[in-house]
Amino acid sequence: MIKEMQLDIGENIWGHAILLELENSNINSDRNARQILDSFCNQNKLKKIEKNWNEISITEAKKIIFNGLRYDIAYNTFELNPLEVANEIYSRIMDEIVDDDVTHCFTNWKGDPWINSNGSSWTSLTKHAFDIGVAIFFNNKLLFIYFMSED
Repeated sequence: MIKEMQLDIGENIWGHAILLELENSNINSDRNARQILDSFCNQNKLKKIEKNWNEISITEAKKIIFNGLRYDIAYNTFELNPLEVANEIYSRIMDEIVDDDVTHCFTNWKGDPWINSNGSSWTSLTKHAFDIGVAIFFNNKLLFIYFMSED
């Protein structure tokens, strides 16, 4: 990893968004991408979850990020930001990402925490009761965003 930049996700969100420029990033396989994720987590005092990263589509990744900017994880209908504020933060964060440039997307969840009809589960990244992380690899960069909550 060459450069790490914190992104502003607003004052109402408990979490972080980090954009990393990767050196010599050979992320042509999900195995390499998972190793990069675990290395990043280790360096940032998050738990390494190894094989428990779930690969998802860019559409699913975007949906999780938007919902994380708008709603709490523990109380998934509790609005942290109104729609227009969530849209503004989301647009600012996702501005650099073009879907065609995305090589891999991962999350620590199975299912969607905001739609519990089919159930969901996760492998925790933090010490908090609830957390959700999303990683998007694109153009030798990694956008890593995670949200936390307590019940």
